[in-house]
Amino acid sequence: MTVSPFGKDLAKSFIAAICPEADKEQADRVVSTIWNLSGSSDRVISLHPEGSENAKTEGAIEEIELVYLGIADKFEMTFEKSCIKIENVMDVGRNRLKISIESI
Repeated sequence: MTVSPFGKDLAKSFIAAICPEADKEQADRVVSTIWNLSGSSDRVISLHPEGSENAKTEGAIEEIELVYLGIADKFEMTFEKSCIKIENVMDVGRNRLKISIESI
């Protein structure tokens, strides 16, 4: 299985752009978890010495990984000013990842 770098970039950019300023620091954990996902068939070419980037991202949120990879159905996290929901939904006969950010 591969994880599309284009899809990861869209997801992380959407969250980073839409989250209120007051929630940016907490939302960064969500963004970095998505950005650092890789599939079992992905090939990573590192610009850094071996081991520096290969360790699991500190603060990664495993529930997001499971939803993003289609293993779990839904993830929700509430911050001071907003709530992020990441879920797998059926749309036009296909499973799709839906990311929504609601103001509180």
